Amino acid sequence: MMNLKKQTKNIIMKLMKAKVTAYNNAIAEGKTKAAKAPISQTEINAVVAKINNAKNALNGKPTDYSKLRELYNEIDSIKNSPQFYNASEEAKKFFYETNIDDIQSSN
Repeated sequence: MMNLKKQTKNIIMKLMKAKVTAYNNAIAEGKTKAAKAPISQTEINAVVAKINNAKNALNGKPTDYSKLRELYNEIDSIKNSPQFYNASEEAKKFFYETNIDDIQSSN
């Protein structure tokens, strides 16, 4: 299950990088065309449309930190609980990795 989460996260990160690259390329193309003279209104409209399409594809949304805050508020009680304190290092590592994946996948 954790491996699937990591694979999904990697795919999403690659897609986001591709979208950011497309946006940066559209901006660079706009700057290049703006530097040349003369530039037609048709070219300007095409560049603006390309930049807007790339920007809209980024579909950024605010990060929801509520789950992180909830888990952060539980850290002391979890670390001080006998179940965690007496757990093996392997169990502690698994607990940590599982929760980190959940936090990262929720954002």
